[in-house]
This record gives sequence, structure tokens and C-alpha cells, in this order.
Amino acid sequence: MSERRVLLTSLYGGVGNRIKPLLSSRELAIATDREHLVYWKRDHRFQAKLSQLWNFDVRLVSFVQNAYALKKHPTVTTGQAVTELNDVSWVNARHHDPFEFAEQPRTWEESFRELVPHESIQVSIRTLLSNSLLSGPYVGLMVRAHNQAHPHTKSTSPVSWFVARINQILEVSPDMSFYLSCDDPGTQAELQSQFPSIVAMKKVGRYNSTAGVQEAVADLYLLAQSSYLIGPAWSTFVHMADALRPAPMYRVETPLDPPDVPVDFRSLAPSSSQYSWIR
Repeated sequence: MSERRVLLTSLYGGVGNRIKPLLSSRELAIATDREHLVYWKRDHRFQAKLSQLWNFDVRLVSFVQNAYALKKHPTVTTGQAVTELNDVSWVNARHHDPFEFAEQPRTWEESFRELVPHESIQVSIRTLLSNSLLSGPYVGLMVRAHNQAHPHTKSTSPVSWFVARINQILEVSPDMSFYLSCDDPGTQAELQSQFPSIVAMKKVGRYNSTAGVQEAVADLYLLAQSSYLIGPAWSTFVHMADALRPAPMYRVETPLDPPDVPVDFRSLAPSSSQYSWIR
């Protein structure tokens, strides 16, 4: 009987810090002929199950099984290190970045675009798109203002910067619509009151609760459907939304990364969806 070969990926943190290593380690497991196991940490800081966010077929292990494996088997933080441990039957992989390796068949972005979100998330996305945004192009805005948001993000990307940027866009394109993804209900309400052309999901889930994370995933796709995307610096979330856009006309704009080419907001075209479940 041949020896069991395993790659166990431990996933922590927010959505972006989980999806990138999840998808890249699956490709790595296939490439190195290993069974892929996943530990998906859930606690008060992140309550959602993987199955409540995306349809993804993988065998999950418990906290105890993961802790035992981490003690018994070697742990690496890069994809290349896994390929170099070909003679080791069980390898643990633990990192918030993608596991890249030589001759990688697909990027995590390509795998990400193939994922199908949970049905309840699909309904939220279709409802907002059909009721509010499909009549024309819109600008996606991601604002971080929650007290648990990364301090670097909030200091480099204050709400005042987004207010000024919205005003600049409306000066040249008064009819432009915006979709807002915001982690703070008070800030979201203030921005929507100040700018009637801002559409946002009415959030009911607490921060990092199951419902809250599901709403965040819906935000990812609604941001990805935008014709132009603006987000904060030092955030993986806005780049997750960008990864869902296969061929964007413009790269993501942040306070620290202004447009590399002039943007004519008057001639933005509506984004066409590549996802059959959205239509």
C-alpha cells in the first residue's frame, strides 16, 4: 500500500488572507500529488464556514486535528518549499499569501473567478444589480472606517479623501452612480446622505459574524462589477474584488496609487458580467 501524501493548509484572518492560500494550495496539492486538507479557523473574529461563502469541495479538519498535525509534521510558508519536500509524506502549509511555485498551472486569481458563491449571496448580488445598478456604469467604492480596521488603512485612506474624490468625479460626470462597500454603518449612512447617487447594501450582520462575512463577499462581486474601482491603501479586500475582474480597463485606484492613465468618467461603459449565475 502506498503511503498517504497530504498537504494541510491552515487558514486564518479575513477573507483575503484565506482565499489566496486556499486556492493556491489546492493547485499545489494537485501538482505534487497530495491529498488536500484544510483547517478553516472560526471564532468570534471570523464566524462564517467556508460552505456558507462559496461552493468549494474540500475535506476540513478540526482544531484538534490541525494542532496535532502542526506538532507532528513539518510546516512551510512557501509553495516552493512544499515541492522541495517531495519525499515527506505529510506537509503543513501556513501563510496569508498565495503559495507560488514553479510551473504553476493556474494562478489563484484564475481559480477565484471559477468559484460560485453561496446561493444566499447570489440572491443579494442579483437583487442589488437588478434594482439599482444595471441601468448604466458605476464606480465601485470601498471605504474602511470600522474601529477594528487596520490602522494603516484608516490613516492613509481617510473618509475625507473619498468624499473629495467623489466630488471630483461628480464635477465631470454628474450622473455617475456609485456602489459603496463600507464596514461601518454610521459612515455608510453619512456618505449615502451626502451623495444620493451612492447605492449600498443594507447591512444586518455584525462585524465578522456569518451574516456580516456573507455581506462582505457579496460586496466583493458588486465592486468587481463596477466600471471603475476605488479603494483604500493597505487592504487585501479591494484587490480581491479586482481579482474577480478578468480584464479591467483601469487598475484599482487608492490614495497611494493614483490612476496611471487619464480616466474619462463621462465615457465609462457598463461592466459586462462573466458570471452566468449573475445574469
